[in-house]
Amino acid sequence: MVSLAVPLGIGKGLGVYSAVFVLTAFNLTSGASRLISGVISDYFGRNRIMSLGFLLAGVAYFSLVYSGSFLVYLLAAVIGFAFGTMTAVSAPLASDCFGLKHFGEFLE
Repeated sequence: MVSLAVPLGIGKGLGVYSAVFVLTAFNLTSGASRLISGVISDYFGRNRIMSLGFLLAGVAYFSLVYSGSFLVYLLAAVIGFAFGTMTAVSAPLASDCFGLKHFGEFLE
């Protein structure tokens, strides 16, 4: 998404400067969601939060095909939020599933 955000905006009829905001929306929500989703996953469970992230990203990617100019920003933000969620929650989910023995460096 990072390398395709600006060309996507241009393909949707946005100007070059407006297309950069597609990338900005993705990056801002990706960074913010790492903090938000990490905290939320402690309360609601990592499986639920990761599943919600995958679901939202899937719907947003399919909706991106039919979106207009303003909706591109919103969908890029949703995809960024889901991307940050998956980045933040996947490592703790792996340690929950496989234990701390198999998490991080392998030490003998």
